[in-house]
Amino acid sequence: MADDLPLGRLALLLFTLMGPIGVIPSFAAATAGLASTDRLRIACYSALVAVIALALTVFVGTAAMARVGTS
Repeated sequence: MADDLPLGRLALLLFTLMGPIGVIPSFAAATAGLASTDRLRIACYSALVAVIALALTVFVGTAAMARVGTS
């Protein structure tokens, strides 16, 4: 296990691969008519869903890869 990437580095790699910066214009256009509190609520909920999906991907993916003998 010494060859594994540290969790922080892996999370940064996955974050950059997901392309969150490119979603900003779409989010701004979709929430243009909403109040700032509603926009903040939607952004926080979306971030929470993304973090949960990312965590599931990392942990389930790691377990699945270990089961088939890859790293």
